[in-house]
Amino acid sequence: MKKSPKKQLRVGHLNKAHGEKKIGEITVGSVLGGMRGLNCMFWDSSKLDANDGIQFRNKSLYSSIQELRPADGEVIPEQMLWLLLSGQIPSAKEKHDFSRELVSRMDVDEETTALVRKFPKNLHPMAKLSAGILLLQKNSKFAKA
Repeated sequence: MKKSPKKQLRVGHLNKAHGEKKIGEITVGSVLGGMRGLNCMFWDSSKLDANDGIQFRNKSLYSSIQELRPADGEVIPEQMLWLLLSGQIPSAKEKHDFSRELVSRMDVDEETTALVRKFPKNLHPMAKLSAGILLLQKNSKFAKA
């Protein structure tokens, strides 16, 4: 993950050189229409295109998942996060080490764990993820700060 400081510097230089330049106009209609077609956020690792869908590092979500898929199993979220952060497919060791690192930082209270386990089995995975993340806010170090 040594690329992050370089990217931060690049984005900082971009902001310093061009931070005041306008790139478009936003109307009430475009906001009500879901911001389609508006350049409203810079994030170089992923893009949501109205026609092509989600892209990671200029590859479709499907292509990214196929590239990440190990011969012996499924893609795990840590692999996708590694790709988003580094722009590279993690090796087996990197995937293992990164998973362990994330688990070592995990601190989820029993109440939150119990609530997540009570989610209906047929609940959409994105709904589970969203609700789980929202439940973590009550113990957020950032919110407390």
